[in-house]
Amino acid sequence: MRKFIFLLCFLFIYKFVSAEDIILKYNSVTINRILSDLSIRYSTSLSFNESNLSEYKISIDGKYSTVEQAIAALLVNLPFRIKKIENVIVITPFNSNSIVSNRDSNNEIKSESKISVKKYIKGIIMSAVNGEKLPYAYISLRGKGYYSDIDGGFTIVLQDDIPVSQENRVEGTISYLGFTTVNVNLELSENNRIYINPAISFLDTVTVKAYLNSKAMQSGSIAGLIRVNYNIAKFLPGNGDNSVFNLLRMMPGVRSSGEPSFLSVWGSTNGESVIRIDGFRLFSLNNFNEQISSINPFIVKEIALNKGGYNATKGDATGAIVDIIGIDGDAYRPVFKANINNLTMNLFASAPLVNRSVIMASYRQTYYNLYDIDKLNPYGRGSENSSLSTQNDVYIKPDYSFRDLNLRFSSLLTPRSNLAASFYYAQDNFNYTLDYGDNSYDARESNNQYAFSLKLDKDWSDVGGKTSITGHYSSNTLDAENIKKYRSQNLLSFLTENLIGECGAEITHKINTGNNGNLDAGFSYKWLFGNHNGINDASGKIGAFVNENLVIRNFYINLGLRLDRFLGNSYFQPRLQGTYKISDQFKITAGVGLYNQFINKVPFIDNSNNYSYIWKIADNDNVPVISALHTVLGASFSKKGWLLTTEGFFKKSSDVLRFGRYRGSADVVKTNIEVMGVDILIDKEIKGSNVFISTSLSRVNEHYQSLNLPKKEYTPFEIKTGAVIALSPFYISSTFVFGSGYINPYKNALGDDPVSNDYKRFDISLNYRLTRAKFSIEAGLSVLNLFNNSNYKYIDALPFASGGQSGVLNIYSQAVPFTPIVSVQIVF
Repeated sequence: MRKFIFLLCFLFIYKFVSAEDIILKYNSVTINRILSDLSIRYSTSLSFNESNLSEYKISIDGKYSTVEQAIAALLVNLPFRIKKIENVIVITPFNSNSIVSNRDSNNEIKSESKISVKKYIKGIIMSAVNGEKLPYAYISLRGKGYYSDIDGGFTIVLQDDIPVSQENRVEGTISYLGFTTVNVNLELSENNRIYINPAISFLDTVTVKAYLNSKAMQSGSIAGLIRVNYNIAKFLPGNGDNSVFNLLRMMPGVRSSGEPSFLSVWGSTNGESVIRIDGFRLFSLNNFNEQISSINPFIVKEIALNKGGYNATKGDATGAIVDIIGIDGDAYRPVFKANINNLTMNLFASAPLVNRSVIMASYRQTYYNLYDIDKLNPYGRGSENSSLSTQNDVYIKPDYSFRDLNLRFSSLLTPRSNLAASFYYAQDNFNYTLDYGDNSYDARESNNQYAFSLKLDKDWSDVGGKTSITGHYSSNTLDAENIKKYRSQNLLSFLTENLIGECGAEITHKINTGNNGNLDAGFSYKWLFGNHNGINDASGKIGAFVNENLVIRNFYINLGLRLDRFLGNSYFQPRLQGTYKISDQFKITAGVGLYNQFINKVPFIDNSNNYSYIWKIADNDNVPVISALHTVLGASFSKKGWLLTTEGFFKKSSDVLRFGRYRGSADVVKTNIEVMGVDILIDKEIKGSNVFISTSLSRVNEHYQSLNLPKKEYTPFEIKTGAVIALSPFYISSTFVFGSGYINPYKNALGDDPVSNDYKRFDISLNYRLTRAKFSIEAGLSVLNLFNNSNYKYIDALPFASGGQSGVLNIYSQAVPFTPIVSVQIVF
């Protein structure tokens, strides 16, 4: 242990005292490669044409005091000029009509060739810190907006109203969540490579007027879509290991009340909304509101919440879709990260290999508290496992544990092709003890999830277009032992084994169609498989989509069609999105579409009248394919750090399975559910600080297709506020959630009022951040549920029979009580 501590101290001291001179030591390396290395190693924003500079190889060995001097040494006697526009170093040719194509072995110019003027601008946007490709970066050219793709690439066909300079360049700006907005000069060519810096600089000698939390949220550009700056999640109250979900739960439309163990958006039921990372689906989400989430924050690059009305490229869901894009890793230096607190531990390491390849690994787990949280609770000890508090209520204190492993690999095979592989394993255990009379009875649930994905991207610049081939596998196995109360005398147990999974492949291709339009087309095959208590189920599904993106003056139009073939039936799903840009500040968005879902988590009642929720594949009989219609209409305004968005939504889902109760007996019935509501988000950023308010008000109507049950109607409501105050190097943050009108999942199997109590929770935190050129240290203190509000989380329902009467016992646990958390994070 002492040797390990000594080694860490040595590494820190070595990195801290290392000279900051710019060192160039290369032997016959192309200049574009050297510039890319410079940008990564010294956090410098560069703009240059890769194809121009890739023609030149150089051998150099020197030391320079600034990046500008180093670049000047590289370009001496070459026909290029260096300009600095704000914080971006721009390299352009002296004469835009000719460049040197190659040089002989004596480094002399052999010939010149004319450059043909392109009709489009093509390139890639990357982080200047570690070379990460930046997906969905925003590119503005004379008031017109464009986005990079999932791999940071962009292709823009120039229209006549965008002026081109005499050097065949176009002025514009590039912005990305959490990064500095930069002015750039993009050349009419295929290989613009733009490096931009995060909105905070680690160089002590440089003062940058930008902040880590800048551009905290992006909403209102596309109907139903919210993109969030992951950097802000680090400073929200909590320990960091649940920062992904902790941020999502504060977004409008995402349910926080009752702390459900699944993602619920716009009234979606358990399993209806989908979380995907690197192309595979996560099935086990028991920890959505626990202090460790299914997503390791160390591997996250991009978070996109598609609440509804999304385009035809996304399928197999009738609820929301959360797309999480994993990091590519630092291709130039090893990286180590550790986050340790009194509840969890998280370790991450990555190392570069040959040819810009990176291997990454991360591991997390929960463990017993380092101290007794109850002893620090000024309001008294938390609730213990207890006997019945009322005739129909049981309050328990569960024990939850979690661990996961992530292995990742990314490689730049060629300048125009990428390979990425990802492996995921997670295990969680949920246990509680129910005291009944003189006896104690244990209930348990265990989930094991395995997932793997492999993706190959190929850019066909010579013939146009981009192709992606993805293969994936994901499965989750549930093993549970639940309690059943029988005849008011005995507590018996029943076992549940449930497997669900999918594996398959997809090929997609994107081509440019002119006038800044592009066409996406894809074909996929999935094998769906499952098992419930020894009964196997499996089906194949074929899918295809075509999606056209058009930019016509101030209109952005996305028109698509998705077709799924399943169990001999065809499911056509047309979809339409549109954005009208009234001005640079004001936009109107709309989206409408049909959606289908073929795997869901459904209510189940066995022959012994035991209630549970299990994963099932649709069979067009007992488990129908869910169909949904989404309609979204919104408006947004952004100016001087203000972001105001409002979205009205209507969602109609058909053939959703619900518990129903008729004449004293419970059953599972098909239900049509209509959800209508409005989301509002107000966000203000000023000098690195951020304050936001989000609210969601909706009305839900449930119409049962049988049992002659009356229509159910309820009105969920939530208001959430958050603030991150930057007093660098200190950050103070707080969040507050109030919610009412939500229901528990077993509502119609019960005889009492299904609407839950009001939910209130206030969290606060203080964080300290120390950054140096080679390492950073963060320390935080958070208090969750500062005022110890009595919130309860619905866990399960126990059916029972007594004196010829049947009923249900509700099992609750206390939601997050007063909980102090101390955490430390180290990165080098």
